[in-house]
Amino acid sequence: MHPDAPGQPDRFDVRVISMRPEVPPAIRRVFPMAQVHAATDLRAASAEVLHDQGVITDDVRESITRGRAYHHELPTCGGVGLWQSVRTALGQGSRPLLLLEEDCVPSPELPLAAQRLLGPRASPGAGADSFDLAVFGPLRTDGLLAAEAPAHRGFGWCDGYFWGLHAVLYTAAGRARARAMLDGPVDLQLDAKFSRLAVYGQPGQERLRVLLQRPGEPDLAWQSWHPSDIQGGSLGALGALGALGRAALLRAWRGGRALGRAALLGAWRGSGALPRARERRCAVSPSPPERGAPVRGGCCVSA
Repeated sequence: MHPDAPGQPDRFDVRVISMRPEVPPAIRRVFPMAQVHAATDLRAASAEVLHDQGVITDDVRESITRGRAYHHELPTCGGVGLWQSVRTALGQGSRPLLLLEEDCVPSPELPLAAQRLLGPRASPGAGADSFDLAVFGPLRTDGLLAAEAPAHRGFGWCDGYFWGLHAVLYTAAGRARARAMLDGPVDLQLDAKFSRLAVYGQPGQERLRVLLQRPGEPDLAWQSWHPSDIQGGSLGALGALGALGRAALLRAWRGGRALGRAALLGAWRGSGALPRARERRCAVSPSPPERGAPVRGGCCVSA
């Protein structure tokens, strides 16, 4: 078999963040050589203890113990575990890395798409030299993705918040950069962290170069929407919905139309997926509330 044939990538490692020892069947079918990276389980951890140990910031302790006001804040200690899982996976090797979450459903086209993004082996200034990480099938992108990525058809440069890290390709250099940028206390959800690093960067460093698959393109990866083992099930109630119901919600969510969002919000509330207090708005808001918006019931709302 040709070394670049789908399912047999020799250009990058494939790791699956999971609580279970086996690679999920949906991933194994596409990536037979994938290996499990044992997730860091902090679901039962205490926010107070993590804070005292310097693992999380003051703000994260507040959002976990008192409820979050913005969608990019952490609602559970399980999200801290996911951050730590990604951080350790990035540090265990130096090759390009395709890092999948256990609920990822990769398209059969994903192996070849990842190979193409990395580009020819000897192509300075293109391929792997032109980006740090690429996100396949993000659940939502708040930015306009206005900046085209001509060398990477179907992708745009991150210019705002995005949601979803179920399938991310890190270049060798990007793997090292992202790993270094995740040192220090956890301060927000990981996808929001990468969003901010792409838009703002860090003092004295260049911004993280993040490619996002554009909305409207056929998804190269998506999520199964089963209750999350790693993050403690913040979206776990969706697992109670039927497969068709979950697919309909996801289509409405990704469509971004006002009517679709309203229908999604109603269906989501009706399913009991969201608590009736703090998490109701911020978990599904397509963008952060405006600064200075009044707080009611622990969540920012419009005046």
